[in-house]
Amino acid sequence: MSTPRVLILTASFGDGHNSAARGLAEGLRREAGERVRVDVRDFIREKRPWAGGILERVYGWLITHAPWVWRWLYYSPGLIPPESDPLQALQPVRSALAADLTRDPPAAIVCTFPLFPHLLNQLLGRWPIPVYSVVTDSISIHPIWRCDAVRAYFAADEVSAGLLRKWAGPETAVVETGFPVDPVFAESTNPHPAGDLPRRVLFFPAVNRAHFATSLRSLLRDGPSFLEITIVLGRHVQRLGGVVQDISVEYPDRTVSVLGWTRDVPRLMMSHDLIIAKAGGATTHETGAAGRPSILVKVVPGQEEGNVELVQRRGSGLLEEDPAALGSTIQQLVTSGAWGTMRDAAWKHRRPAGALIAARAILDDLESAAPPRL
Repeated sequence: MSTPRVLILTASFGDGHNSAARGLAEGLRREAGERVRVDVRDFIREKRPWAGGILERVYGWLITHAPWVWRWLYYSPGLIPPESDPLQALQPVRSALAADLTRDPPAAIVCTFPLFPHLLNQLLGRWPIPVYSVVTDSISIHPIWRCDAVRAYFAADEVSAGLLRKWAGPETAVVETGFPVDPVFAESTNPHPAGDLPRRVLFFPAVNRAHFATSLRSLLRDGPSFLEITIVLGRHVQRLGGVVQDISVEYPDRTVSVLGWTRDVPRLMMSHDLIIAKAGGATTHETGAAGRPSILVKVVPGQEEGNVELVQRRGSGLLEEDPAALGSTIQQLVTSGAWGTMRDAAWKHRRPAGALIAARAILDDLESAAPPRL
């Protein structure tokens, strides 16, 4: 008897979907060992690389240069005529997915991108395969996530779980797992919250050069003198590295380190006191998994607005969209004593085991002959 396969479907529109897929895949491997095969696929990139690439670039341009346009599109689902079939453009993807299901039928399918459950809804009359949906949005959840094919939704937080329960039918489960971050967050030694002062700052800057330059100058000029700043530039190290060098020269008594592309984000987060980043789903929830406070400096309208609301509801972070005020904001946190409150709230609400919890739920469901016990 062959080893059951769990198929995880993702897409490269923002890093949140892929991050969730990677985290859940690792969670399944750790929980199941060799009992299941885990297969992560992006059929849009595989079968429509040119179209997917164009859409990814258009999406990236809109959220960077015309976010008001993206917000209008995000909150205007009625733009698609009800008699149309928007999935028709994905016919090659649907055909490839059908061929994959025929060739190697999975025991379960997990979707981290909301279009795939709708494609599966058109296909699964031929395969009695359970479909799970990892909802990567928080609070501002787009209606496209709602689909009758879904057996269980995995929610990133308690508020989102409540919203999803209003959508879900009586036979659809909603499980508040937490975002499926890398299981390293749950397994690493991370015994205490951030320090008494936000000494070690981890900065994931916005890619806009002017925004980054203003933010960094504000940190060095107006932030507390004890700050030790680590800047993760990722793929933009060549483009933005010169900005760091030029500005750092103006403040020789400040401590600034630069990193390029790294896969060691969990360790970095857990070894710093304060995270500064845009309000992306993956980074926001990874920060929460580390139990670290955050300052969010850029928000994509629509899906990221819920991340800001979640952080603010919990008291574990704040929004500062004025790059020139970033340093003084941190100074005010320290001077007012609000830092301690925010630090404690971040530790209280940390959720490091989302991938492991979701993996156990899927495995328990697969091993049970009864209806889902989620």
